[in-house]
Amino acid sequence: MVRRNRKWVEETTDPQVSGMCNNSSVEIPIKVVLSYVEEERDGRSTMSHVVDAATVAWPSPIIHNHRASAVHIMRIITSVGCSSLFLCMVTALPFILASSPPQNVLYRDGSLSVERSSADVLISEQATFKAGFYQVGENAFSFAIWFSETLDRQKTVVWMANRDWPVNGRGSRLSLRKGGDLALLDADDSVVWTTATPTTTTSAGAGEVAELWETGNLVLLDGERRVVWQSFDNPTDTLLPGQPLTRSLRLVSRAAEGIYTTGYYVAHFNDDNVLSFIYDGPNTSSIYWPYPDRSVFQNGRTRYLLHHF
Repeated sequence: MVRRNRKWVEETTDPQVSGMCNNSSVEIPIKVVLSYVEEERDGRSTMSHVVDAATVAWPSPIIHNHRASAVHIMRIITSVGCSSLFLCMVTALPFILASSPPQNVLYRDGSLSVERSSADVLISEQATFKAGFYQVGENAFSFAIWFSETLDRQKTVVWMANRDWPVNGRGSRLSLRKGGDLALLDADDSVVWTTATPTTTTSAGAGEVAELWETGNLVLLDGERRVVWQSFDNPTDTLLPGQPLTRSLRLVSRAAEGIYTTGYYVAHFNDDNVLSFIYDGPNTSSIYWPYPDRSVFQNGRTRYLLHHF
């Protein structure tokens, strides 16, 4: 009986994409769209209302990561008459929403929720790295990147966006906003961290898509796929293979094992262009490597090294 009731799904799905999804997967978005489409234009719901309803009905990673595409398709559907409705749904909606999306991508208007932290994660192409909300305390989370596979239960975190300002475990989210910036929003919608800051390039508000690359680099790309912001240019306490440490950047230790707030040990290039490790505590600051009482040349260094490590 169920098969007969769902035969209309098979009959209305484009054969070219039917193998990419099952009938129950296609049935959900079609019913959601139909329930919010009216003959009269004035009676139709807003795009955000339609997509929010689809978000509830559809499995989290698919609709949330393809929110921008869903909005575009639903704009088409609600802008035409009902005579053209099935044509739009059959040719576009099943293909966009029912196929499995890349797990390493977040599109504009998309978001990752702290309340779905186990599902709302970005996974690099070969699953070496994951990015998502990482619990750093009781009801306290940071947006982080970590190795997917570790020898112990604790994740090996390699980068954090908000190491000193954790967000609430309810209502917080990472969003790729309409302005094109990645923003970490707390439960009260206050911006805790964003790529659109004075420390980023002037083009950092032009992002169309965020991707987690297999290198562990979280990148924000514009419409031409040019990098407008990347986590490799904003390190915390870890340097990954292929990640440069330039004269303008600093590696700063965590406070202690398992405590991810900013610590007191810093690696950076000093005024002589020499890579130095310093202790930068609350009451004193001093170089401890290379040996501070020796000259640059006595330490086997030169002021004319390339400005990267």
